[in-house]
Amino acid sequence: MPLFSQLLGRPKHTIFVRDLQLSSVLENMKQETALLRAQVGRERESSKSLETLLHSNREKEFHAQLTQQEKDAEIQLLKDRLSISESKL
Repeated sequence: MPLFSQLLGRPKHTIFVRDLQLSSVLENMKQETALLRAQVGRERESSKSLETLLHSNREKEFHAQLTQQEKDAEIQLLKDRLSISESKL
């Protein structure tokens, strides 16, 4: 009879061990998921910061181009005035 009870008890033990293994795998996956979510959050913040910086730099470049165009137009106007003044002499 002890042999029969050993055979019946063995699958329960096997199921218990397998359950422990699966619980461990599940816990590891939960931890990995939490780490990955945190990483994604950090990467989103980094991306937002870079997008903000890019936008700011584009605005600065746009304003610099406008300023340069205004200066070029003023220089051209002064050249034209000088040319008209010289032609009157």
